[in-house]
Amino acid sequence: MIMENTSYYKKTEQKLSATKRRMYLLEALSGIFISIGTFALANTLFSALEHFGNFSSVVRLIFYGLIWLSLIVPFGILSVPALLKLLGVSKSIQFDELALRIGWFYPDVQDRLSNSLQLVARSKSLQGISSSLIEASFQEVYKVSENKDFNVIIDKKKARNSFFFMIGALILTFFIFFISSNSLFSAMNRIQNWEQSYTPPPPYTLKIQPKYQKILKNSNVRITVKADGVPPESIKLFVREAASTEFDSYTLQLDTSNTFNYYFTNIKSSFEFYAESDWIGEAIRTDTGKIIVYDKPEIRSINGEVHFPSYTHLNARQINEQNADITALRGSQVNFNISANKKLSSAKIYFLSQTNSKDSSAKQDTSIIPLSVNQNIASGSMRLAKSGSYFFKVYDTNNEENDQPVQYGVIVLQDEYPSVRLNQPMYDIKLNDDAIIPMQIGISDDYGFSYLKLYYRLAYSKFSEPDKDFHSINIPIIYNGLNVEIPFVWNLKQLDIVPNDRFEFFVEVADNDVVSGPKTARSQVLTAILPSLEDILAENENQQENIQKEINNLAKDVKEIQKDAENLQRDLQKNPDQKQLNWEQQKKTQDLLKKQENITQKMEDLQKQLNQSTEQLNQNKLLSPETLQKFMELQKLMKEINSPELKKLQNSIQEAMKNLSKEDLDKALKNFKFSEEQFRLSIERTMKILQRLQLEQKIDALNRKAEKLQDSQEELKNQANSKNLSKEQQNEIAKKQDQLKKDVESLNKDLQEAEQLMNKMKDEDMPMAELQEAQEALQSQDTQDQMEQASSEMQKGNQSKASNSMQKASKNLANFKQKMQKLRDEMAKRSSEESIRQMQKAVSDMMKISKDQEQLLNKLSKIDYNSAMLPSLGQEQMANFENLMRVAQRLSELGEKSFGVTPQMADDISSALQNMTEAMDNFTDRKIPNITKSQQKALGDMNSALAQMEQMLSQMKQSNGSCPNPGGSGQPQEGMGTSSGFSQRLQQLAAQQQAINQMMKQMMEGSGSNGQSGNLSQEQQATQYQRLQRDQSQAQKTIQQLLDEQKQFTTPEGQRMKNELQDLQKQIKENIDDVQQNGVRPDALKKQEKIMVRLLDLYNSMNEKDFENKRESRSGEFFNMQSPNELDFTNQETRKAIMDDILKQSEKDYTIDYRNLIKLYFEQLNKKE
Repeated sequence: MIMENTSYYKKTEQKLSATKRRMYLLEALSGIFISIGTFALANTLFSALEHFGNFSSVVRLIFYGLIWLSLIVPFGILSVPALLKLLGVSKSIQFDELALRIGWFYPDVQDRLSNSLQLVARSKSLQGISSSLIEASFQEVYKVSENKDFNVIIDKKKARNSFFFMIGALILTFFIFFISSNSLFSAMNRIQNWEQSYTPPPPYTLKIQPKYQKILKNSNVRITVKADGVPPESIKLFVREAASTEFDSYTLQLDTSNTFNYYFTNIKSSFEFYAESDWIGEAIRTDTGKIIVYDKPEIRSINGEVHFPSYTHLNARQINEQNADITALRGSQVNFNISANKKLSSAKIYFLSQTNSKDSSAKQDTSIIPLSVNQNIASGSMRLAKSGSYFFKVYDTNNEENDQPVQYGVIVLQDEYPSVRLNQPMYDIKLNDDAIIPMQIGISDDYGFSYLKLYYRLAYSKFSEPDKDFHSINIPIIYNGLNVEIPFVWNLKQLDIVPNDRFEFFVEVADNDVVSGPKTARSQVLTAILPSLEDILAENENQQENIQKEINNLAKDVKEIQKDAENLQRDLQKNPDQKQLNWEQQKKTQDLLKKQENITQKMEDLQKQLNQSTEQLNQNKLLSPETLQKFMELQKLMKEINSPELKKLQNSIQEAMKNLSKEDLDKALKNFKFSEEQFRLSIERTMKILQRLQLEQKIDALNRKAEKLQDSQEELKNQANSKNLSKEQQNEIAKKQDQLKKDVESLNKDLQEAEQLMNKMKDEDMPMAELQEAQEALQSQDTQDQMEQASSEMQKGNQSKASNSMQKASKNLANFKQKMQKLRDEMAKRSSEESIRQMQKAVSDMMKISKDQEQLLNKLSKIDYNSAMLPSLGQEQMANFENLMRVAQRLSELGEKSFGVTPQMADDISSALQNMTEAMDNFTDRKIPNITKSQQKALGDMNSALAQMEQMLSQMKQSNGSCPNPGGSGQPQEGMGTSSGFSQRLQQLAAQQQAINQMMKQMMEGSGSNGQSGNLSQEQQATQYQRLQRDQSQAQKTIQQLLDEQKQFTTPEGQRMKNELQDLQKQIKENIDDVQQNGVRPDALKKQEKIMVRLLDLYNSMNEKDFENKRESRSGEFFNMQSPNELDFTNQETRKAIMDDILKQSEKDYTIDYRNLIKLYFEQLNKKE
């Protein structure tokens, strides 16, 4: 701005600057004067104090510092700020403020100069203000202040006072130092040289003992300070522990020997120390001594892990110093990691094993196991083999060891033996023609298994020497777990089993103990025998003879019961006035009911025996489907003999006896007599049908024998055609040929027995001519001669001639088989035609009787009770009754030959006869409404029976005279096909799948798929793949055939079976595709094992349901019982006891459904573990 360049502005600014410099200069001089004055006074003061006090170097150091502070502090406070402002280092007062202070000294100036300076300074930022005006204003103020003295604001008095203070202080200091001679100068010199000592030497010296010593922790030590010369009365001992930063002081008094002593007891840590006495303000100090306290080594912590043997699959268990007792399986390894309180040189484990000696003072065996050491850490491990105890010993660098080591217990558990049980079969078994044994093997162990084997040996054979040693078959353990049931199908046909061969077998399981070696357990030794057809038939004949005898006895017992019932009823009628039963009558009634219950029970037992006999014959294919159907009908008939009506009558008799009601008992006995008669007739019918079935069974057995003989002869012929047979093999074939000859001879006896049975049935048209043809074909001497010649030539080694003779014998046997088939067909045909003829006759007669009865009913409706026609109508009713009786008699005779006469038919005809009897009784009393009512009931019963007869006749014509399902009786089980052949094919399919399992396992081992090197060539592998695919495809076809059979069944059981088979078919298809794409792998083998298991379970389920009795439904009952306490699985002993109980229960002969429940329950207990 132009204003700032004017001369009067510059002059004003220069005057202000000069005034400001002068002001700050005087302030700085004032501070310097004061600083010098205080410094002089401080020297005088502290020198005087030192002169009189003769202080220590520490105090002198303080005096020295204070003296210099007396100079520095005033200078810093008073002079330094003014000098900084003067030099422009710090901010100084502004011109406008300085001008304001000056203006207050001049009334004509006041704040005008300050305002003008501010206006000039702000003129740059102000807009719209004239600079000429500002310049005029400042020029006016300048004229007023031009001759004014700006220094008027400076306080010169303060500077003068400071100067006078300095002069006064210096004069006073010089005066005091002057009058004190050299004493104050000496004192000042001591302050300036404060670090030097000016104390006279003390009259004694101090020495401390010990200067360095090592002691054990908790030891005692004495500190001694010896004084040479004139000792002081007391000294102080300063002690500092290693963990402390401050010294603790102890005052020691002089004793008689010029020494100072102090005792430390139970020292815990290292410390350093020195002694000190005061001499004229100076400390007389000894050297510093040191006591090093060292501990015996101690174990601060123990950490470790118990690693159980790998085969147990148990997780490691942690241990520490609070829980270092060990309970573990033999072979477990314990890893230790121990921490000590100091650096170690070595460490060891001392193991004290238990001895078997009963003497408690006997010395224990001690094992020493060294540990590795790193600083204060020791680590190592030990392997557990025996129970006992152990402790640790650690050694430090001074070879000191830990005191009183803690002993810990060791309990070594032994791996328990495994257990094995044969849940199926449980007893010696007789094989059927398939020679397959489905097995369910229960195995259990505490940690696992290494193998499961089936051991067997041939114990007896007609054609081979028995085995001395057992052979073995590996059974794959397909389930994981500690208590599992392993399925296995043993096909003895692979061992070339022949009739009468007896095998002994058992199963053996080994656990997976790799420490002590696998332990084994064996099941009981069972026997499996393949009986010959002759043995089976002989046993079956004995059973059926016994059944016939028992049925005859039952018929006699029923007659006896009927007599007892008649006698009891006559006894009740002797005294008409008697209302209640007496004691003797009650006793007779109880005896009657008891006899009836015994008969009922015997009938049920006979039914079971017949059931077992039929099942055995069917399993060995000794029954044709038609004969098997009839046996099943017979079983149904025997069930119906014990009818619910008879049971109700027994209950009504019991109720009457309970109420002591004579009238009710008499009525119940009447009905009971009728039911007992029906019961007797049913038994007699059963006996007659059984006799006929024996004949049919005999014919079926002869057919089966003929077929078997021809097949055996063909097989021998094929063996004889083999090349390079050894002498032993030739002799064996000769023995088998001799046996076939004997079997042919035994057929003559069977044919004679069949002839005898046919002769007993004189009232039936038996095919005796066909039987004669079969006998002639069998009795041909040529067959036996050819067999004998074949045996002789084979023994001589002439295989070709022997084969020719066998061919001729086989041809003769085929002719005999054809004759037997013709005999069976002819007998079935004649029986069918006769049954149809008799049923047609019965239907025709029944239709005529029904028509006559209807006409009689119409006639009766047109007369009243006074009609003269009533007696003649009664005669017609009697004729109808007699005709119906004749029809009933013929149906009864037919029922002894065929199952076409159902119990419902018999009941309806019987009811019709009873109603006719009531109608005839009412004719005497001319009670036409009662007659009509009875006739209507009789007509209804006849029509019902007639409808059933017509339906049965139609079925008999369709099935050539046999009764496939009369009244729903004897029907095959839904979902099981028409016979137990369904379950047999399931059994064969399971055996086939197991063979595929073995093949796949061999292929894995041969191709190296299991991680091992393969030993099969590519050509061999290709051949096995083709065979595998062929067998699997055949299995699919078999399942499809079984599925086709199930399409006729729509019940829930049939649908369930269909679903099971469809799932199996799908699984087999998926596994085939997987093998084709990826080859035989472990997962494919596992899938195949599951398929086999499902087939076996399905077979077992069907086998249990086949031939079984239906369950009886009962009303539920309410029981109020307290539930048992919750099972405690945390306690090892309790848990083991529970597991043992479950194992025992699982060994019982439960059905498959209950075994599955037990198995599931056991698995849940393992998860909870």
